[in-house]
Amino acid sequence: MTHPTLDTRLCELVGIEYPIVQTGMGWVAGPRLAAATSNAGGLGILAASTMDFDQLRAAIAEMKQRTTKPFGVNIRSDAPDADARIDLL
Repeated sequence: MTHPTLDTRLCELVGIEYPIVQTGMGWVAGPRLAAATSNAGGLGILAASTMDFDQLRAAIAEMKQRTTKPFGVNIRSDAPDADARIDLL
């Protein structure tokens, strides 16, 4: 069965099938939810604000194991290690 797609600028910009962005919700939006969203054609967002640096590194590695689709990481700009978190990506 073929599913209809919505061809939008957002889809083109981030390489997704549907203009659906799953928000990064602390303690909820971990690798399983974010990867499932990405695998379903939306943009999964990994919530990083509740993770320390090592947890974030592990979560990103798990995301890359669970999906080859685009995903995002929600990083707080006021995090003391925000620069290091960005470099991790």
